[in-house]
Amino acid sequence: MSITEVVGRLGWPGSKLSRIENRQIGISAADVRKLLDLYGVDDPQQVRELVEMARRSKERGWWESYTTTLPTETRTMIGIETEASLIRAYSQALIPGLLQTPDYAHAVIRAACPTDSQEIVNERVEIRLARQALLEEKEAPRLWVVLSESAIRHVVGSNAIMATQLRSLTKERSRGNVELQVLPFSAGEHPAMVGSFWLYGFPAPNELGPSTSRP
Repeated sequence: MSITEVVGRLGWPGSKLSRIENRQIGISAADVRKLLDLYGVDDPQQVRELVEMARRSKERGWWESYTTTLPTETRTMIGIETEASLIRAYSQALIPGLLQTPDYAHAVIRAACPTDSQEIVNERVEIRLARQALLEEKEAPRLWVVLSESAIRHVVGSNAIMATQLRSLTKERSRGNVELQVLPFSAGEHPAMVGSFWLYGFPAPNELGPSTSRP
């Protein structure tokens, strides 16, 4: 069914479904039920799971209170992290935020936002460190990070800060849900040379915990 057909059958404004599908607005449990009825989804368990997902999406996350500190896209990304069962990342120049030490995070944020007040910078560091608590949860996602060699050779902050950061990365490798790899310069050219990226995986509706299979 096209978007035009769906909104016509449900009597919705023309842009409503497109905005829902593009995460510009949320969706109510009632609207989920309307869509499921229209699409012919009648399995009771699947209906319950999808309706519950809609209800949970309305819950306000801790990060949503930082509207003056974090842009909308960053708050959206944190929300995605909290729902993911698998997080994969390739980082070209920096240690990813989920693995940064406090001093490293401070240096990176200060460099990116040189005109911000110290109070704002400190708040952003606190937020970044709060995100890392995700990896300690009972049903923590699996994090698989590939670092370009430049990310571990580029000195951020100072030699001492960088040394502490690198030691922290070696400790992370002993954690069962974190896999860390380094792509050496000697590997030559590769498709990800254009820049860093993140990929998120989510559990199937009938799964109780995060996926443990290797992607």
